[in-house]
Amino acid sequence: MTIKISTPKYNVFTRVYRHLSALLTGFKELIKPSRLTTQYPREKRWVPSNFRGIITVDLTKCVGCGTCVWVCPANAIQMYRSPKNRIFPGINYAKCIFCHFCVDSCPMGALKATTIHDVAFITISEMHLKPEDMYEVPEVIDESKYFVKIEFKNGKLVMEKVKK
Repeated sequence: MTIKISTPKYNVFTRVYRHLSALLTGFKELIKPSRLTTQYPREKRWVPSNFRGIITVDLTKCVGCGTCVWVCPANAIQMYRSPKNRIFPGINYAKCIFCHFCVDSCPMGALKATTIHDVAFITISEMHLKPEDMYEVPEVIDESKYFVKIEFKNGKLVMEKVKK
């Protein structure tokens, strides 16, 4: 079965009206833009201190109970055996949904949240972090000069740029 889709036929006045309407919209955007754009990496979005970013693990506090594995709804955490025959959690960020149930449920407080949210991995296999990869907070190269804070004020969306 084939379905034939035909292009709509417009008269000359409708075409002219639509072209002028598109030009008018472009002209309005040129004078007063309606979009809020962050010029990343020169500007970074401001995030609150309780923002849920990537997770680190303190191997000295972890007892290997596996609670983090059981509470993870995305099945992103797996336990790894160390050379000293202890087990520690590792996270697959290809699966992680950043709910931080693992951080909240850790009885020893070994899993810690960071505010680092703009992480890039080259390959999918790099997204699977083993415990030794999660021990230290990764180094962040910050090229931004401003923080951009977007919030509602008096019923309007307002973007503020704050110099670092």
